[in-house]
Amino acid sequence: MLVLLYFAVSAPRATSAETLQDFDLDAVTVTDAYYVNATHQELTYLMSLDPDTLLGGFKAVSQRLDPSTAPNITLYGGWEASRSLIRGHTMGHFLRAMAQAYKETKLSDPTTSAQIGTTIDYIIGQLQSFQATDGYLFATTVNQFNIRKRG
Repeated sequence: MLVLLYFAVSAPRATSAETLQDFDLDAVTVTDAYYVNATHQELTYLMSLDPDTLLGGFKAVSQRLDPSTAPNITLYGGWEASRSLIRGHTMGHFLRAMAQAYKETKLSDPTTSAQIGTTIDYIIGQLQSFQATDGYLFATTVNQFNIRKRG
């Protein structure tokens, strides 16, 4: 089912770029039931992802193994699949979404915010340990940079 939502937003017209200012997420409260539910569903999905599976490619590469053939390494599909040359790409999106969720839940749901913070801290700690091996931090082996496009 396709649902299209239309809504109008009005704001005072800025006269120049200098009048535009960033604002913190704390200044925004979403109360519309549809969007509150969507936010809840997104958070439920994010929390369902396994950090160790997201870290699998990074772990294998830090051990000088090919993630697609490394024993005891589980990878998600799509961008993270064994044949992907952008494996690890999802991690950036995941960390951004988790950081935003952390901020959004900090005041309204401190318990969930703490769980998110623990997950973020764990992932960053793991990434730091993987990078400490030789300074390289990616979920695809360095030889991918030697692949030439045919054409």
